[in-house]
Amino acid sequence: MISCQSAETTGKQNVGNVNAGYNRLLGYGWQLLLDGEVGDVRLYPMLCLFVSVGCLRPLDGPISEEEETHGKHLMLRPGTTLTTKLIGPPVRRNHEVRVSVLPCFGRGLGTSRGQVAIPQDIINNIIEAVGDDSHLLKKCALVSSSFLLPSRKHLFSKNFLRDDQACQRLHQFLVENPIVQSFVRSITISWGYKTSKSHASLIAILQLLFCCLESFSISSSLWYQALNWNDFSSELKDALSTIIHSSTLKTLDLNAVKVPIMLFHGLHLTKLELSSLSPNDFDGEQSRLLTPAASEGVATTASHTMIDHCVWNFYEPVHGTRFPTSAYFSLIWDTEGPAEPIFLPFMCRLRIFEIYVHPSSAYMSDFDILSFLMCSLRVSLTSPAMLEHLKFDIVFEGNSNHFNYYALFDDLRDADVWSHLDSIVTHPTGSRLQRVNINIQYSFRYDSDVSEPDNTEILQAVLDALPLLHEKGILFVKATVK
Repeated sequence: MISCQSAETTGKQNVGNVNAGYNRLLGYGWQLLLDGEVGDVRLYPMLCLFVSVGCLRPLDGPISEEEETHGKHLMLRPGTTLTTKLIGPPVRRNHEVRVSVLPCFGRGLGTSRGQVAIPQDIINNIIEAVGDDSHLLKKCALVSSSFLLPSRKHLFSKNFLRDDQACQRLHQFLVENPIVQSFVRSITISWGYKTSKSHASLIAILQLLFCCLESFSISSSLWYQALNWNDFSSELKDALSTIIHSSTLKTLDLNAVKVPIMLFHGLHLTKLELSSLSPNDFDGEQSRLLTPAASEGVATTASHTMIDHCVWNFYEPVHGTRFPTSAYFSLIWDTEGPAEPIFLPFMCRLRIFEIYVHPSSAYMSDFDILSFLMCSLRVSLTSPAMLEHLKFDIVFEGNSNHFNYYALFDDLRDADVWSHLDSIVTHPTGSRLQRVNINIQYSFRYDSDVSEPDNTEILQAVLDALPLLHEKGILFVKATVK
């Protein structure tokens, strides 16, 4: 029998057949170890017990619809007595039960003697401890008015928009509850099969006032097709541009979205992350970024662009003109790389630049993109440069029977990227570069025909190609086997 009484439990004690030792979590969390089928649990008089365990179920009294459906949620309040037993498959002795404790006040509870109000800051800490558990947050929102707003702040801080129906529901709720708009910290848009071409609901959401929006992400959920800015309607371009140039925005993530270079003009961001995008995706037809009505007040020169940290991820082969690619990858990448480096405004005032290249290849020829990026970085950096940290993560997949790691060493020594990288020490004038990390991971077949590469030789090949960085003492090279 589980009996909730108005008595305080302190320390660690045995109550009936239950070892009721507990660990404090903001003063309101316990872990109970069942030492038998039944027992007593004593709680603070103002608290109720929310049990999340699959093997507990009341034997007498009504069973709520939720308990009947999920079989794991049990709400106990002080003064409530329920008889329970362990059901389902046999469990080991000292079966662990995780519980959360919520305040015992709300509709129908009254203000009986002994109950006290929990301070709002403690309620806020409880909600913080719940984290991103949306199911439990929704339950917390129903406890009382004191729990409602803190719970909603967490529930609506991160928003994922994947289809029109979700956009319609969210838009209706935000319009009916305008205060919730200020709770929105992050919006992620993922286009897929269920997204209409009109984007009416999405545009309606983006046109709302998100005064505290900090993170914005756009991605294509179709692995074979990148999104193209030129395909968007003028209304959608305006709505997206307004969000992207918001003064509160700190992080922008573009995944397989082809956008014009003009989009980056005037951006002020802490972090920009680009994934599955080649430089060619910025170098095509320059569509009009904004309609006249939306362009007012938006900077159109790169001199106003301030981006502190950029992460660029390449997951597919990015070949130069000398290296043909397969028909499959031509769906994603333009195989004709630009002959000359291009000016990329988001590189102008970078402090940290990270590049991840993982094209499932064993040849340095597939890493020509690194040379192009280093050349573009040189022409894009302002003088004096603000770049302090440059990081490369390069992955070689040498799983072919014909993999020759001696050829890999030659590729590493002869790669053009190192000469361009080494020159960053002296260009532009006033370089502040403090650290260059190069992490090389490689894999190969373990068989009699292929011997294990020597990490020392791989490291030496890179060090020899970067004498200026090596001499300055800011070069850190690491090679590991996957």
